[in-house]
Amino acid sequence: MNNVIKMLLLTVLFLNLPLLAFEYRVKTEDIQLQINKNLPITKKFLFLTLEITEAIINIDEKSERVAIECHLNSPNIVVKEASLKAKIIASSEIIFKDNLEFFIEDIIIENIESPYLDVKMKKMLSKSAEVTLNSYFSKYPVYDLKNAPKEIKSYVGMIKEIKLCKSGVNVIF
Repeated sequence: MNNVIKMLLLTVLFLNLPLLAFEYRVKTEDIQLQINKNLPITKKFLFLTLEITEAIINIDEKSERVAIECHLNSPNIVVKEASLKAKIIASSEIIFKDNLEFFIEDIIIENIESPYLDVKMKKMLSKSAEVTLNSYFSKYPVYDLKNAPKEIKSYVGMIKEIKLCKSGVNVIF
């Protein structure tokens, strides 16, 4: 009789398991560490070389976008006897792919700050920087759940939602 009751309880628990929501948080700091491991990013175009030397991310819950601040060097463009340096302000999305990895995608350059660039040059650098960043981040994950606790990995197929929050990315099961 005892075993029958235990089996019934386990069955009820198992059938209701998908109704129990829980979440796992990927911290912004962990994403930042992964990004820093892969810097600098260098991309050569026909007459232009871009080097992204630093990238700082901030998560904006309201817009559900990730703000990226990058430092850009371009050794081909010489300004006052030094290679061009600029700050790029961009926004992007974080998406989850089936292989347990998070990627930054849909990077849009919002602004390029440099006292030496006119509007035309900023526009050209903006397109080149967008291509560089989107190409790079589409290949290299900014986080993967392979290092998550075993219990989390076993629920990956049951992810209901991924939400951005100030302190990171919440994966809701």
